[in-house]
Amino acid sequence: MAMPAYGTKPGTAFKTVYQGGIYMDEFMAMMKTRMEVEAQYLDQISKLKDSWNPKWRESGVWPLISPILGHFEEEITRRNAFVDGLQARFAHVTQSDTENNPYRSFESLEQAYLACSQADTDVQTPSSQSALQKWYSTFDPRYPRRFPEPDLVYRRAISRQHDLVKECGHLHSTKPEDIMEKHQQHSEDVKSFIGGCLSSIADLVAAISRSCSTATSNIRSFTSASFISPRHDEIEDERSHIYMREYEYRLYHRDGELARPYFGLAAPDTVQLVNQVLDIGVGGLLYRSNALNASAAFELEKRYLNEPIHQIIASMDSESDWQWRMKLLNSLLLFTKPLILIDATQVKQYRGGVPRRKLQGLMESIDFEARSATLQLMVRILVEMTWDKPVTATWEAEHVGWLFTHQGDTWPIIRDIGRKWDPERDCPFPEGVERKTDDNQMTEEIVWSNSGLPYMREA
Repeated sequence: MAMPAYGTKPGTAFKTVYQGGIYMDEFMAMMKTRMEVEAQYLDQISKLKDSWNPKWRESGVWPLISPILGHFEEEITRRNAFVDGLQARFAHVTQSDTENNPYRSFESLEQAYLACSQADTDVQTPSSQSALQKWYSTFDPRYPRRFPEPDLVYRRAISRQHDLVKECGHLHSTKPEDIMEKHQQHSEDVKSFIGGCLSSIADLVAAISRSCSTATSNIRSFTSASFISPRHDEIEDERSHIYMREYEYRLYHRDGELARPYFGLAAPDTVQLVNQVLDIGVGGLLYRSNALNASAAFELEKRYLNEPIHQIIASMDSESDWQWRMKLLNSLLLFTKPLILIDATQVKQYRGGVPRRKLQGLMESIDFEARSATLQLMVRILVEMTWDKPVTATWEAEHVGWLFTHQGDTWPIIRDIGRKWDPERDCPFPEGVERKTDDNQMTEEIVWSNSGLPYMREA
C-alpha cells in the first residue's frame, strides 16, 4: 500500500542530524590521517636533512647548493609548526552525540500506520462485518467471547500505533532543541577547525613560497666563473708543490749517486718493462745465469736517469748488444720478487704436471692486478723466444720457470700453465682444449687436444 504524502516524514530531521554527525566524524578522521601523512612527510625530509654531509658547508660547492638546502631547512621549520598547530586544533572538536539521537524510534511509525490502514480495510469486508455481527448477536457475558480475528488485529494495530505516536510526539517535544543545538555547535567546531586549517595551509604555502623565492634569487646570483676561478689558481699553485716533484732515488752505497730504478719494481711495472724490451727485440738464448752484474745494473740506472727504457734499448744497435739486452731482460725478472710464487711443496706435488682443476689454486699466489699481464708475458716468452740451437719444450719451460719462479724443477707447472690456462680471460681453457706445443716450442695456436682442430673462443 502506497504511503500518502502529508509532508516531511517523521524522524527525517533527527536522521539527517545523525547522518551529518557521522559524516563530520568521518571527515575529522580523514583529517587526522591527513595530519599523519604530513607528519610522515616531515619525518622523511627531516631524515633527509640528517643525511647531509657536514663537510658540504666547508666545501667549494656550498655557494651552489646552499640556496636549496636553506629552503629545505625553512620548509622543515614551517611544516613542524603546521603539524603542531593542526594537532592542537583537534582538541577543540568533539565527536557527534549519535548515541542519544532518537531517529530510530520514528522508523516504526510508517509500518504501524500501514498496519492500521490494512487492518481498517480488512475489517470492512463483508465477511469481517458478518463475523462481528454474529459475535455481537450471540454475545453472552457468562462465557469468554474474543473478538473475531480481523477486529482483534485492527484493535491491536490501532493501540500500537497510538503508543508510537505518543512516544514520538514526546520526542518531538523534548529532544529537538538539545540535539539541534549540539549539532549546530558541532558544525561550528568543524567550521572553525577547517578555517584554521585553511589559514595555516595558506600561511605554510606563503612561507614556503617566500623561502623558495629567496632561494631562487640566491641561486641566480651564483656564477660558475667565480666558482671555478679559485680552482684554476689552485692548479697553478699545486704544480710547484713538493709532492709534484719526482722523489730522488739515490744509490747510497755509491756515495748517494742519483739513479732511476728499473730493477726490483712491483709486478705490473716489471711486466711492462719486460714487454717493452721484447717489443724492441731480444732474440737468442735465455741463459739461467745470464743476468747483469750488480755494478752494471747500477751504472745503467745511473746513466739513464732521465731516459725511458725503450731509449736504452734503441741506443744499442750493434750485434753484440743482443746478449746485453738478454741480460737486461733476465735482470728485470730476477732482481725482483718472483712473479709466480710456488713453494717447495707444490713443486714436489706437481712434478708430473698440474691437473686443470688445480690451476686456480696456483693462480692465487700471483698479484691479482698483474696476473693476466704476468701470464700473458710468460706465454709470450714461451712462444716468441728463438734459440741458437734445437731445444725441447721441457728445456724451454725450465728456463722460463727459472725467470718467473726463481727456482728449478718448476718446468712441469710452467708448461701446464702455458698449455691449459687462458690468461686473457683469467680462467682455465675448457676440458680437452690446450695451447699447442710442438716438439721444440710452445705455439700461439689453441686446439682441441684429441683432434688438433683449432678451438674458437665464444664471444
